[in-house]
Amino acid sequence: MADAAMVMTENGGQLVLSGFDLGRDDGLETAVIVSLFTDRRASTEQIPVELPQDDLRGYWGDISNATPSDQTGSLLWLLTREKQLPQILG
Repeated sequence: MADAAMVMTENGGQLVLSGFDLGRDDGLETAVIVSLFTDRRASTEQIPVELPQDDLRGYWGDISNATPSDQTGSLLWLLTREKQLPQILG
């Protein structure tokens, strides 16, 4: 099954257009982009104290999943402020 094709640019992820339609991708590139750069829903225990505790994020498409543990995306967004911590900055 083909996905809507995505590519990474200097401005972030972009959908690929083919004429007036979305491009298709049967390969790995789009799957990796979606897996890494879609915000997976976090549990309250996973939210660092410096981030808003009510912002759990998550992918809207996971609403229809039959299995709650079958979620799209990664928790990389939890690391967005990691480099600003004093112990990281030295």
